[in-house]
Amino acid sequence: MATSRYSIRQRESGRSQARWYDDAGTRHTRMFDNRTEAKRFLNQMTADKQNGTYRDPRDAELPFRKVAEGWLATKVKRPKTLAGYESLLRTHLLPTFGDRQVGSIKTSDVRRWLADMQRKGCAPGTIRNAYRVLTPILDAAVENRYMAANPCGPLKRDDFPKPRRTTMLFLDAEQVARLAAEIPAPYDVLLHFAARSGMRAGEIGALRMENVDLLRKVVHVRESLSEVAGALHYLPPKTGEERTVVLSAALTRMLRDYLVAQPQKGPRDFLFTAPGDPTAPVRHSGWFYGNVFKPAARRAGLSPRLRFHDLRHTCASLLIAENVPAKAIQEHLGHSSYAITMDRYGHLYPAATDDVREALERAFG
Repeated sequence: MATSRYSIRQRESGRSQARWYDDAGTRHTRMFDNRTEAKRFLNQMTADKQNGTYRDPRDAELPFRKVAEGWLATKVKRPKTLAGYESLLRTHLLPTFGDRQVGSIKTSDVRRWLADMQRKGCAPGTIRNAYRVLTPILDAAVENRYMAANPCGPLKRDDFPKPRRTTMLFLDAEQVARLAAEIPAPYDVLLHFAARSGMRAGEIGALRMENVDLLRKVVHVRESLSEVAGALHYLPPKTGEERTVVLSAALTRMLRDYLVAQPQKGPRDFLFTAPGDPTAPVRHSGWFYGNVFKPAARRAGLSPRLRFHDLRHTCASLLIAENVPAKAIQEHLGHSSYAITMDRYGHLYPAATDDVREALERAFG
C-alpha cells in the first residue's frame, strides 16, 4: 500500500471516515469519532506497512470459529486426540468465543472465561485442557496477523484452579492374582499379561501373533489400537517408536497354555480376541471394561476407582520395588523420556539420603 493512498473525509454526522487502498487497489473505509483518531489509525497502518508488521484490519474481524477450524485442519494427530480437541472446542470454547471477532478477544475475556468454567463446576483438568487448545489457536491468529499478541500471554498461575491430586492406584502381586481369579477364562490371562508387561491397553489390543516370540520370551510393540466413535484405528505406538517388551518365564508359560486352548492363529491374528469373533481384537473399553473388569474388581474387594490402566502403574511399582533402574523401566513401559518416568513414579523410589551421606563420607573422608 503506497503511503499516499489514503484520505480522511468528514461525514455529516460529525464523524471522520478513514479511506485507504490495499495492494490490489480495493478501497476500504473505517469510521472514527474524530479526525485525530482517523489520522492516528492511518499513520499507524502506514508505519506498520513500511516495517513489515502491517495487519489488515479486516482480518481481526474474522470469527474465532474460523480461526479454530483452520488451526484444527493443520493438526496431524492421533484420531482420539483430534476427537478430544473437537470435544473441547464444541463444549467449552465455541459457546463463548465462536462468533467473536478474533481480534477483539482480550486477556480479560480469557480470565472471565476461566472463572466462568470454574463457577460451572468444570474439573481443573478439563479447564487446563481447554486452555491448552485455546492458546495455540490464538497463537495461530497472531502468526497469521489476525491479532497483534496472544491474550493468553499475560495470564498467571493464580488464574487457574489448583489441580486435584488423586492418589495413583497400584496393586501388589497378591491383588493381581485375586483380581485375575475373578475374571473368566481366557481373559484372566489378559489381566496377567497387562499387569506383568506394563503395556498400554491399545498396545495389547493391537498385539498380533507375528509380534509374539515365546521362544525368546519377548513381544514386539509395533501397533496401538484406538477406538473413536466406534471406529477402530491401528496406529504406531504412542511415542511413535517400536519397542521390545520382555516376558517372565511364568507369563510365557501362561501364554503357551492359553494358545493351546485357542483355535489355531495365523501371524496376523490378534493374541487376544473379542468374544465370539476370533478375527476381532479385544477392546479394553466397552464390553470388557463394563462386563468383565469392573465386576471382577468389585468381587475381588478392590478399589472402585481401579482402572485397566492402573495395571500399567502396577507393573511400574512392582519393578521399582525390585530395585529395577528407572532407565530400564522407561524403556520397558515405552515412555518417551526418562523425565516422564521419574515424574510419574519417582515418589515410589525409597529416599536415598543415607546412601548419599555415606558416599560423600567415603569420597571426602
